[in-house]
Amino acid sequence: LHRFLGRRPLVVHNATFDVPIVERILSRHARPERKVPARPGWMWFAPPILCTLRMSRRLLPHLRSRRLSAVAEYFDFMPSDPNSPRFHRAGTDAAAVAHIFFCLSAMSRRKEQET
Repeated sequence: LHRFLGRRPLVVHNATFDVPIVERILSRHARPERKVPARPGWMWFAPPILCTLRMSRRLLPHLRSRRLSAVAEYFDFMPSDPNSPRFHRAGTDAAAVAHIFFCLSAMSRRKEQET
């Protein structure tokens, strides 16, 4: 995971929930000489974090719910596996977060061009 991530951004939907989990996983496998402090007792490589929940709060203030499934539905995301259309499955959630991130990024760029 360290080699895969490197210093690439980690895109998540709820950083407050997801980042501590990633921290635990990464801290178990970081080499001692290359660790950086993240929290007391934990050491890991800290990639930049991009949170689509935070982005959706800023760019979609009119949405009643910003749960992953609600934001995905807003952007017409359909899971690719018809046998597993539910959220809270790694593949479905990862695809939804990627879709949401690209949609929100495009939305943000358009807003910047308007101002």
